[in-house]
This record gives sequence, structure tokens and C-alpha cells, in this order.
Amino acid sequence: MHIDDEIRELERRMAWRRHEVANAARAAKVRAVRKVVSPIGLATAAGIGFLATWAFLRRPRVKVIERRHKERSGGKLAGLAGLAMPVALALVRERFGGPQELAHLVLSKIQKKNPTPVAR
Repeated sequence: MHIDDEIRELERRMAWRRHEVANAARAAKVRAVRKVVSPIGLATAAGIGFLATWAFLRRPRVKVIERRHKERSGGKLAGLAGLAMPVALALVRERFGGPQELAHLVLSKIQKKNPTPVAR
């Protein structure tokens, strides 16, 4: 075997290993993203967020009698909507690629149901 053949073989093996490492890194990234965006990963992140918030904001509270109960219910609904939006957007991003693709899908389905008449 000549030195040129040995160099060529060595370069071929190095290129193959470089591609193998790149493919392994790409596969690891995809697995990590899928685990983080999975419903279990999102629920875990939400639970950790709730626990951290509770731990940092916990303080002894003085009992106050509140007479206006109807005005307080809107705040609870807004709080739940604020918690649900990031989860919903993460699921939309995972399923459709983003809000734009979801809107495009909905518009295409609406246009299929209601074809516009041709103007003469």
C-alpha cells in the first residue's frame, strides 16, 4: 500500500466518523426536544413552576374579610388563562410548526367548505 492510499483511507475514515458524530448529536437533540415538549415534560415544568412560586411567595397572611366576591372571580379566570396559553402555544408549535401554519390550515378548511362564487 502506498502512502497516498493510506492517507486517502485515513481521510475517508475521519469523514465517516465526523458524519457519525453529527448524526448522533442531531438524534440526541431531537430526542431531547421531544421529551421537553411532551405533555409529561410540560406538566413537570408547570408543577416545578407552581412549587417555586409557592415557595418564594409564601408568607403568613392576615385573614381579611372580603365582601365583594363577584369581582374576584375574573382574576382567577385570567390567571388560569395565563397559565394555559404557554402550554397551548407549545402544543400548537409542536403539532403545526407555529400559529401561522395553524391559521393557514383553518383558512384552507373554511375555503374548502364555502367556495366563493365566480363573478361574471
